[in-house]
Amino acid sequence: MNEHTPNSDRGATPAPPDNAATLVKAAVHSPSIPGFQIRRLLGEGGMARVFLAQDINLKRSVALKVMSADLSNDEQFRQRFDEEGQIVAKFRHPNLVVVFASGEIDGQRYIVMEYVAGGTLSERIAKGPLNPNEALAIVRSMADALRYSHENGIVHRDVKPANILFTATNEPILSDFGIAKSVAMDSVNTVPGSVIGSPLYMAPEQLLGKAVSDKTDVYSLGLVLYEMLTGKVPPRQLSIVRSASDIKALEDTLPGDAKFCAAFIGECLRLEPGDRPSAQQCVAALTELSGARSEPKARRSRAALYAAVVALVAAAGVYVVTKSLPTGSSNEVAPGIATDAQPNTVLSLTSFDVQPATAEIFIDGERLTDARSNLPRGVHQAAVIDKASYGQLLAVDTSVANRYAVSLQPIGLPTEAEFVEFNTRFDEHSPVSEAVPGNVGYAPYVALLQLRSDHLQGRQSAIVEQLKSLRALAELGDPASRLMLFIAATDHLVDDPTDSTLEWVKQASNDGYALATYYYALHYRWSHEVDGALDATALRGFRDLMALAQQQGLGFASAAVRDADALLPKT
Repeated sequence: MNEHTPNSDRGATPAPPDNAATLVKAAVHSPSIPGFQIRRLLGEGGMARVFLAQDINLKRSVALKVMSADLSNDEQFRQRFDEEGQIVAKFRHPNLVVVFASGEIDGQRYIVMEYVAGGTLSERIAKGPLNPNEALAIVRSMADALRYSHENGIVHRDVKPANILFTATNEPILSDFGIAKSVAMDSVNTVPGSVIGSPLYMAPEQLLGKAVSDKTDVYSLGLVLYEMLTGKVPPRQLSIVRSASDIKALEDTLPGDAKFCAAFIGECLRLEPGDRPSAQQCVAALTELSGARSEPKARRSRAALYAAVVALVAAAGVYVVTKSLPTGSSNEVAPGIATDAQPNTVLSLTSFDVQPATAEIFIDGERLTDARSNLPRGVHQAAVIDKASYGQLLAVDTSVANRYAVSLQPIGLPTEAEFVEFNTRFDEHSPVSEAVPGNVGYAPYVALLQLRSDHLQGRQSAIVEQLKSLRALAELGDPASRLMLFIAATDHLVDDPTDSTLEWVKQASNDGYALATYYYALHYRWSHEVDGALDATALRGFRDLMALAQQQGLGFASAAVRDADALLPKT
């Protein structure tokens, strides 16, 4: 603890000795804990006071958290205080406070914790907004601490700058689990409808006294990042995100060099907990954002995505095709269409014969207006996209070949048996041995199962290559890749928050892709459920989406239509 919030001594320079008067004053207002010499009061709240103390035996400074005497007869607070020590004592994470011991003396409970000597995040923010690099590093460490906490079944419920401490070596530490809650069981300490936490940083569901989850902490984390970048939390009208326009409004309030953080903050501040990323997804997204700061041009260039696409994503090359062609000659130039700004570029007349004729051709991310075009000589990444077909990626070398033929395969649909088996095998609890196609032959499902298998076995490089291909195609409008990324995001296999791919699924549905309509209907149902049920209006919307999927050719969507019709009021 530090001088304002209960916690630690990690990497800290020993505090200078206090004078005798301070020691006497501290002793008068605090109980005597055997084995500890109390130096001074660090802070106090509604539940406890925190003292800087000296561990006499181990000769180290500690934070001693003592429950308020006024609450010693309150069973609810005693149990909550005990649970804090029990929760944190089990943790072993570099960004979480360490508990050394706990006990009771003269009817008062206490917890002995590490003393964190570097001040609080609140104190740093009070001096002015932090630069984006520093803010991202801090919030990423906090996201990883929350990931660890959530994986161990604990929701913090009070993530705020005052509870983020710093060691003497500037390492951020998440402290104060005094109102943390196990997500594995109902807490006897929380009365339904009660509001516990710091209102300024509470998620909407927490303010309303509804059930909390790991996504409650993610909401607070988004507010903390915003405050680090601006010096204050956003006004309430900006702190709940329902649409892309709300994210744009948030972006408009961020400093110029921090606007790139708006999308991440917006996803954390989503109204519905299920629409927010997990802490693990936050870690990955923040890592990507930090990389974007160090390599902004490479990260923002669409051509850079294409230059790295070299993988075969789906079995037998049905879904994404990469053709190996000879490397470029000495005339090879940087990817891009020749312009007047490139007077020395050697051009080559290149033609494409694509089927169906409605397909669009993209070279290094730029759409060709004519299938016969003068292109700079060298190796380029080409994409052929059609709304009713599986897109293809291929490498083209205009220095050695002038004509390319591409035939796209029409988008098919899975059988109901494939759909059921895919869901069984794709489940996050399925063992590695089951993350294989089996009787699933539907190309997007085959690719997703491969992604799941790579994820379970830690083949990160394979995942990166698959996702590069999928994102490259999705950016250009390929319906199947858009759906695949949505499914992968929903199942937490990729870093993309679900809502960032939801618009793609809607567009794929509008393009006539029945399976995209089906999954969009499922998302609609999940996002409108209250206690597992839909009201009549939401049920009607779900039913109509499923009916559209049926009309677009997905036969097994009819079962959902029938079920919804049976529940809808008769007119």
